[in-house]
Amino acid sequence: MGFDELWDGFENIKVRTEDGINFTQGIIKYLQKRLEIELKYTRSLQALQEAFRSEFEIGSMQTCWHGLRDETHNTSEVRQTFCNDLQELINTIITNIKDDKRNRFLLVEKGTKLVIELAKTEEVM
Repeated sequence: MGFDELWDGFENIKVRTEDGINFTQGIIKYLQKRLEIELKYTRSLQALQEAFRSEFEIGSMQTCWHGLRDETHNTSEVRQTFCNDLQELINTIITNIKDDKRNRFLLVEKGTKLVIELAKTEEVM
């Protein structure tokens, strides 16, 4: 009874975890592109709000323009907060991948040694 029979096999597990790493890197690419788009949107909202800052109306129309300006400003702040959170998430995932890469290397090295030892033991048996 070899290791391949006990479980999915060490090589299969290595390949599967490599798939997970590739999947995670795909998520990072998506999040980075989304962040880029959200930042452009935020900057556009801020520019729009600045463009209509002047006082060119009076009375209820001025109140209407102020309401639109304030709503645009609030939306841009919410989007900026979202962008900050998105950037923090990206940084966290990248840091975890780097940390996991070191741990994965050690685990693969130990696993390879254990598979070799198992094969030798089975040969002796």
